[in-house]
Amino acid sequence: MGDDRNEDSVEEALSQLTGPQAEELAPLHRAELYGRLTEEGWTEAQIAKRVGRSQPHVHKTLSFLQLGDRLRALVEAGAVSPTLAVTLQREHGDNAAGIVRQAQAMTQGKRRVTARDIAAALSASPKSLTDEEQLTINARLLPLLWHLDHAAPTPGRPGFLTVTLPREEVEALQALRGMLALKPAGGEQEREE
Repeated sequence: MGDDRNEDSVEEALSQLTGPQAEELAPLHRAELYGRLTEEGWTEAQIAKRVGRSQPHVHKTLSFLQLGDRLRALVEAGAVSPTLAVTLQREHGDNAAGIVRQAQAMTQGKRRVTARDIAAALSASPKSLTDEEQLTINARLLPLLWHLDHAAPTPGRPGFLTVTLPREEVEALQALRGMLALKPAGGEQEREE
């Protein structure tokens, strides 16, 4: 009976991968289907041949399965391509999702960030922090994150949330931004007189 279930799983995956809507599959869903086939003992070459794709395509698509939950959510939301997400995770580990978020903030609402946006976000970030600086940042930032749990829908702006912060906490965030040497959003820079 277990073999029938496995066979059904393989047939269902192949049906989706070769059927009329195959070209419309989301990359992460395609990766899950390829993953189902590999769990049943299929090689990348066998999958490629059966679905009419190249073996490198199958290999790259299977790499999407290695994405962490936060990065996967960003891919599913369309914030970043799966290929760029895999690269970021490989290069930056657990910091990858935060880098994407920073790039999103810097692009001010652009739907999908690109490698160029990521490079800009990384150049605006500090290159390295001492343990003492990291502890200071954590001590300032963690209490402020509590407010994110109390974000409310913004009236008249579907998909947006409003976070209300006391003035002291906004000032603490601004000081933190200064400590990190981050530029204000929109590329504003203080003028020297």
